[in-house]
Amino acid sequence: MPEPRRPIHHVRAGPGLGGAARGWHSLPMRAFRPLAFLACLAAAPAAADIHAVVVGVDAYRTLPPLGGAANDARDLAETFRRLGAEVELLVDGEATRAAVIAAFERQAAKAGPGDMFVFSYAGHGLQEPEAIPGDEKDGLDETIVFAGFDFTGLAAGERLRDNEIGALLAKVHPGARALVIVDSCHSGTMTRAGDPRGAPLVTRFGGIGRIGEDPLPKPGAETKGLDLSGADNIVFVAAARDEEQIPEVEIDGVPRGALSWTVARAIDGAEGFGGPDMPLSEFSVYVRAQARALSAGRQTPSVTFRSARIGAEAAVIPASARPPNLAAPPASGSMEPDRPALVHPLGAAAEGDPGPGGAWAEAREAADLIWDAEAGELIDLRSADLVATVHDRAALARALTTWRAARRLTGWSARRHAELLIEPDHGRHRLGAYVTLSVARPAEADAWLTIVNLASDGRVQFVFPDVRDVASGADLVRAGEGRQRIGDVEVTHPVGADHVVAILSDERPDALRETLERGGRDAEAFVALLQAEAAQGGHRIGVTPIYTMR
Repeated sequence: MPEPRRPIHHVRAGPGLGGAARGWHSLPMRAFRPLAFLACLAAAPAAADIHAVVVGVDAYRTLPPLGGAANDARDLAETFRRLGAEVELLVDGEATRAAVIAAFERQAAKAGPGDMFVFSYAGHGLQEPEAIPGDEKDGLDETIVFAGFDFTGLAAGERLRDNEIGALLAKVHPGARALVIVDSCHSGTMTRAGDPRGAPLVTRFGGIGRIGEDPLPKPGAETKGLDLSGADNIVFVAAARDEEQIPEVEIDGVPRGALSWTVARAIDGAEGFGGPDMPLSEFSVYVRAQARALSAGRQTPSVTFRSARIGAEAAVIPASARPPNLAAPPASGSMEPDRPALVHPLGAAAEGDPGPGGAWAEAREAADLIWDAEAGELIDLRSADLVATVHDRAALARALTTWRAARRLTGWSARRHAELLIEPDHGRHRLGAYVTLSVARPAEADAWLTIVNLASDGRVQFVFPDVRDVASGADLVRAGEGRQRIGDVEVTHPVGADHVVAILSDERPDALRETLERGGRDAEAFVALLQAEAAQGGHRIGVTPIYTMR
């Protein structure tokens, strides 16, 4: 493998984008016993060709409260309503088991050939011992849970098991497309523990436990082994792999789920990018990469569908289900990129100028970053990650420049994504370890690869290619399946968070590379240059944070 031109200072790896989450990707399609119908909630005109049930639960009776699931549900509901969809929105206490099932059956029954049925859920997930012995490889069923849930007694019935979801989906007309979005997690551990100086991380994992005095009937034995992978009309979007717990994130000042926000922005579209006619191949890359970036690499979303029925170039929303005149999406779907970074100092007075990209925050809760002056460390309040080693105001100003640039890259919802990973895993990496940079090959045409690192201490490092790489043609990534790997790259000082940027361009970017060779640009100036380059077309850009520890 080609050696990178210079080591990346400060490395962390992001979760594998290409892998599929096993649990929520294999929802058994089994028999369902219908329950009582409740009144229809918030329905749009019945003439719509998209029929959606959107659920979000923050307020739980016994599980830890969430802050972003209801926001996710309202956002997705508005996205689908802009497409003319008939939407039943159920939030918090409205989302009982009976109400969700009734809405599901009601809307699914309306979706005929050429139409679309949507089911989305944001909230806690959990695991429980499998209802049918031998049905699950790990012996556990995956479950979504509603506001009134408890682990025992009648309240234990306020949940919906994976096999029941599969049975409900089996009722969707085979000539209709189904889109299922599950923004929860049901197992795993947090990939990186949060720094105690940051805000406590809120995850959508309700736990693993046995249900006591279960009021729900068990599914019939004849459904054993049936799963969602056998359904040719379903596109399934899951928030994380089995081994991951996903955190809620803050976007535009409010808590959200990274997956739901990303799906809504992809379908809304931006100028020249995305929208309901976005190919599933592009949608898949966008969802995996953007949600992973928003979660600071803590989750690995997945998008699965059966190519026998739904091709990779099929639109995410079938043309037959879209109205002729679409409502305009919001003017902006990106995070706020240009405001100053708000810094709350620990052990130092909020005096003087923190730098052109920063401002002091008197209240800790209002801050983006916590500066522990005594320890010489800068902490991201929301992600609870060590951002940079900062011992003085000059170092603080440089770190803020990189943080703002990374925020601008991450919130750049209109960029075409390249899938960039740090291998072998997505945890923190110790100094002296080696990692590999891995870029997914473009699907259709060869592309030229350039890799840059935005170091936590403010440097913009030109990592790949060097003169030897160019001479050998190693910087040309051939189209096709698989990944191109660049490495090994040593993890070196400084300790903190960098951001690696991979640029795949249709033409060899000589001017960009010459600019990088000359140096002299800070991280924000580089991102501005990159956005100007991408505006000309023919670019895919991947970004992943990397974390270094001593």
